[in-house]
Amino acid sequence: MLKFLFTLILSAFVCVHTSGCEDISDSGLITDGRVVIANNASEATGSVTLTDEALAIDNATQTDFTGSQGSSASQRSYASTTPFSLRKVAQVDAPVANGVTLQANDVVVHSNLAYVGYNVQGETFLGGVQIISILDADAPELLAEMIFLDADVNGVYLHGNDLYLALAVNPDQDGSVTSPAALEKVRLSTGGVAFAGSLGRIDLPSFAATDIVRVGNDILVTSGTTDGGLSIVDLTSYGVTGFVPIDDARGVDQASGTTATVVSGTPGAVHVIDISAEEILSTTPIFGAATEVSKATVQMIGDYAYLGVGEGGFQVIDTGDGSLVLDVPQVEYGGLPLGLTVSNAVTVDRDFAFIASGEAGVTALRFDNPQVSRVDDALITVTAAAKPYPTPTSVDARLVGQVIIGVDLSVNMVEVRQSHLFAAAGLGGLSIILIDE
Repeated sequence: MLKFLFTLILSAFVCVHTSGCEDISDSGLITDGRVVIANNASEATGSVTLTDEALAIDNATQTDFTGSQGSSASQRSYASTTPFSLRKVAQVDAPVANGVTLQANDVVVHSNLAYVGYNVQGETFLGGVQIISILDADAPELLAEMIFLDADVNGVYLHGNDLYLALAVNPDQDGSVTSPAALEKVRLSTGGVAFAGSLGRIDLPSFAATDIVRVGNDILVTSGTTDGGLSIVDLTSYGVTGFVPIDDARGVDQASGTTATVVSGTPGAVHVIDISAEEILSTTPIFGAATEVSKATVQMIGDYAYLGVGEGGFQVIDTGDGSLVLDVPQVEYGGLPLGLTVSNAVTVDRDFAFIASGEAGVTALRFDNPQVSRVDDALITVTAAAKPYPTPTSVDARLVGQVIIGVDLSVNMVEVRQSHLFAAAGLGGLSIILIDE
């Protein structure tokens, strides 16, 4: 068990109001040279365009994928039809910072609000977050925008009235950090509709913080590449209390109790971690997540880890015994180079899976049986209302088809709420798509 000393950096921009960072939704542009906050749409650089665009689902190459515990060992025949239609109802343009268009990389949906994280490729450090009202998801509104002039925002996580951001910080602009990876805590106004200010930045090891999840009273943050790992941050004190070293840690999700699952890259692996003991209980090597400085995600359902692992496609791993339960290869589409069609992320909802497939858009699959069912914000399984979710009895799936969001747009993250799909589409910002079953 290793312990590291971390530094809590209180930002120069700490709570713009003495009343506890509350109710600044009527404020205009606020800046401190490091952060620019626009708490109304007129000051924001992004904008919303309402659309009514039917999206074609290319199902010419439908394929069955049989899980290892399924009863069928070969492909089955089925009608060449799609179980739903998709209609793009809105596009939220990406914000612009210092003349650079940012790229949507992450999206979190909570109740009637969507929080979108932005970064840029290469060695430029610029990022941002948008707050979008989806009270009417077919007619969303951009409420607020926060631009970081010294950091990429790689991951977004909401807990209560606080937004946690996984950052890569420019150390030349923030001399308080010893390495670029950092966690920032941002207080939201009442109702989560505006930014009230930063509650502090924590220096983390390695080049970039990549993902965040809460387990009990801890916030868990992955960081990579070299000398990265899983940092354990106490919710109450907002200080790092532990660290589990894992090179190139890319994604994390709660498993059950005080355990978490981390997916790492170069080489790809899935780790089950006991948070209280700060130790790795098991490690399963996987194919994929082999490209440096790339995205990978994990979503836990029961003992199964649902993975988006780049060139390794979409995989389901049984973390109990390390077996590969389902293997959906990286999509090949339209003659695009394979480096542009990697599986960046996956979200599972009821009996569907949607894969963020880079410039190949969104890949849709349908399971034979529901994996989970979703009610508003909470993942609720067929038989239980809280984790640990039951392990699905079957993960047999078939490819529904390929959906192109836009020409030359790379889909980096997908999320589903009720009847809408939210796709973080790089330079294209956020696409909101109606799922009509």
